[in-house]
Amino acid sequence: MSNTQSFSVFIDTIIICSCTAFVIMLGAVAPGATSVFSFSDPMMGILAMVNLLALAMLFPFALRVLKDFRRQLKAGVDRPVFDPAKFPDLDIDATAWTDRD
Repeated sequence: MSNTQSFSVFIDTIIICSCTAFVIMLGAVAPGATSVFSFSDPMMGILAMVNLLALAMLFPFALRVLKDFRRQLKAGVDRPVFDPAKFPDLDIDATAWTDRD
């Protein structure tokens, strides 16, 4: 790459960064931005509630798998391995958990 091409890429990068910074600052101080925040804040709250609900629903399954892991450690297994056959009710794809040594 020649010096002229390198300088052109540098100038292009400066222009793109400057335009991006300008748009960000314009969006931050725009008078209409308050309506965007008024809409987005409740939506983020709803999203958080949905995520917390999903975590609460997955918690019992995670505890069962964690108990199996700890049981293997207590039994002296050096490297505990997840066995999907121990959890037939979870509908786990057994082919995804093959030995990869």
